[in-house]
Amino acid sequence: MGSMTENSDPYLYPGTSVLKNLRGLTDPELLARFEARQTHRRIAELIDTPITGVFRCRASEGDPSAHFPRRVRMGGRVSDGEHF
Repeated sequence: MGSMTENSDPYLYPGTSVLKNLRGLTDPELLARFEARQTHRRIAELIDTPITGVFRCRASEGDPSAHFPRRVRMGGRVSDGEHF
């Protein structure tokens, strides 16, 4: 098996160490600021309008792989999880 370089990682923008993202941000500082703003916005929404209900965490029950999808959306594409 060959070694994986930053240019061959399918989850990174070529020539960078930045994960592919739906916004297309390739600058790590811009991406970090965007993610921080979005996280702050979502936390503020939850404080203003909390989600109500009874929630149970079953992650410790049974097969944990049953709780996670085999395919996830990464950088605008669907991944088969092969690189996890």
